[in-house]
Amino acid sequence: MNKRERKHTGKSFCGRKRQKNLLQTPHVRKRSFHTERMLPLVHRRISLCAFQRGSLTLETALVLPLLLYAVMALLYIYTFTGVQAVEYQKLMERAKLLAVTVGQGYGEDPYIRLSAPVSARLPFPGGVIGGRLCVQRVTVRAWTGYTGETFRNGASGEMVYLTPEGTVCHRSRDCTYLRLSVRTLPVVEVEEARNHSGGRYDPCEYCVTASGTGAAVYITDYGTSYHSRRECQGLKRTVMSVPWSEAGGLPLCSRCGGS
Repeated sequence: MNKRERKHTGKSFCGRKRQKNLLQTPHVRKRSFHTERMLPLVHRRISLCAFQRGSLTLETALVLPLLLYAVMALLYIYTFTGVQAVEYQKLMERAKLLAVTVGQGYGEDPYIRLSAPVSARLPFPGGVIGGRLCVQRVTVRAWTGYTGETFRNGASGEMVYLTPEGTVCHRSRDCTYLRLSVRTLPVVEVEEARNHSGGRYDPCEYCVTASGTGAAVYITDYGTSYHSRRECQGLKRTVMSVPWSEAGGLPLCSRCGGS
């Protein structure tokens, strides 16, 4: 082999070696890039909290139980409200039972007043904290009426019903003279209308004025007047209950007095 061939052969060998070096260059660059990232931390800015491990866990451990206790307290308030409603219902039923059974023997006060304490405390693992005492109160009127036996033989203790301007007394609160059945009637038919007793209807002295009435008027089955307003005082009855001995000697009603 001459010198020229040796020289050419050497260049070819060197070229292959150079290509191999070029293929390895990315790996070398990659290693250099990682080396730059692994520089000492003193050359960069970092947060001081990076060295405080477990701070978030500690805060959660302190706040989470308080949050759970607050939720439990709210739920307990709703539960206690339901307990109050149940106790109030029981107290009301007891008062109604006493109002019927005790009656006139309860005393001078005609009202029955009952009360019952209901306490509420917030439960905690170590016991209970706080607390509130609620008092349920119920007031009902005692049954101080009369029985049917007091009407027998005209007993002096029998109760009768009167109106402020009435001329008779009634034995029944449901008498048709006391419980008015109001109905409407066209004004053009008033002249021909008659009540159940056969009487005519005259203008009411309270609500029927000189200006007349509307298209309809109000009458009752046993009344003697027609009215232009449903709210007229002539269509209302103020009924009082008094003993027979205090009725002032008024005669009994012809409709309910013989019952």
